[in-house]
Amino acid sequence: MSEYPSIIHNILQLVDLNEQEIEFITSRLVFTTLKKKEFLLREGEVCKYKNYIVKGCLVMYYIDEQGRERVIHLADRDHWANDLYSYFTGKPASFFFQALEDAEVLQLSRPDLDAIFANIPKMERFFRIRYQNSLVIQQHRIIQNQFETAEQKYQEFRLKYPDLEQRIPLKYIASYLGITQQFLSVLRANF
Repeated sequence: MSEYPSIIHNILQLVDLNEQEIEFITSRLVFTTLKKKEFLLREGEVCKYKNYIVKGCLVMYYIDEQGRERVIHLADRDHWANDLYSYFTGKPASFFFQALEDAEVLQLSRPDLDAIFANIPKMERFFRIRYQNSLVIQQHRIIQNQFETAEQKYQEFRLKYPDLEQRIPLKYIASYLGITQQFLSVLRANF
């Protein structure tokens, strides 16, 4: 079928593709690897690629006024991740993307994405649905951060990312949940 089965499976969940379309899409992808702690993107750089995580976990964060890392997103395998504002405007990124473990990433440049849209119009539908889902998730995160208890957020995190606690440093999970690492340790002891 393809040398990129996970991304094709991801796409086929939402749209049908024939073999020529699969070949066209995969011909536009750039495969890259990251070592643990290596950056995919730094604040101030322009985000030139949409990134599909084949293997590993990346963290998206910004640095606050006190110099603390504030985790916005954890991008585990089979997820798309990028700084959308920077990607679509060509302006500097506001976020860092860093590998929390060795990672494999498929990248798609803006010109290649446009070529895919021109040649395979149903891919616009695929990305529209992905963007809609992302907006729903972001809205849920806002509500969660405003109104749910730390215990509720932690339970939901464990359901969404069942094996991540064993794979990445707890400080990133605590920041993602908006709690201290010490409080996360207390929560974990109660579960």
